[in-house]
Amino acid sequence: TGKPEALLKYKIQRAKPVPLEPSRYFRCAAVTFFNLGVIGMAANTLLYPALAWRGCTAAGKLPSLFTAFTHVVGSILAQEITFYYSHRFLHIPFFYKHIHKIHHEFSQPIGACCVYMHPIEFFVSGSMTTLAGPFLMGSHLSVLTLWVTLALIYTVIEHSGFHFPWMTSSERH
Repeated sequence: TGKPEALLKYKIQRAKPVPLEPSRYFRCAAVTFFNLGVIGMAANTLLYPALAWRGCTAAGKLPSLFTAFTHVVGSILAQEITFYYSHRFLHIPFFYKHIHKIHHEFSQPIGACCVYMHPIEFFVSGSMTTLAGPFLMGSHLSVLTLWVTLALIYTVIEHSGFHFPWMTSSERH
């Protein structure tokens, strides 16, 4: 919308139009809701038995703050490594053309498009990489929920198109 104007000074691509065309927002929303709703629920259903096997349940008492912290740090490391290689894989010409190209349709980044991608990419490079750390560490469901929330917030910031001085920069994306 271009409002509030005071925030536009933090916009990375200042030459890009504000606001984005409504039809592009609707396309983004449809793909995003499908990925989060349908593919996300399918991923949770398919992967839950493996996560439960590793201890990712709500059973037992809550972990200590130290355990929660170390599991979140471990999840960051696992996600960074698995995402890097899955993303490199998606840039192989065949997979780029048929799967990953959709994620690059928006040259003007907006946070809502952080999960605007092919459903296969969302499952492999989104869901599985995000759940790799909690799976490997056998994190309690509360820690898994905290980690997924933090990862999604970070992903929205990375795709926002803004560089606020108090947050990580999305300029490298």
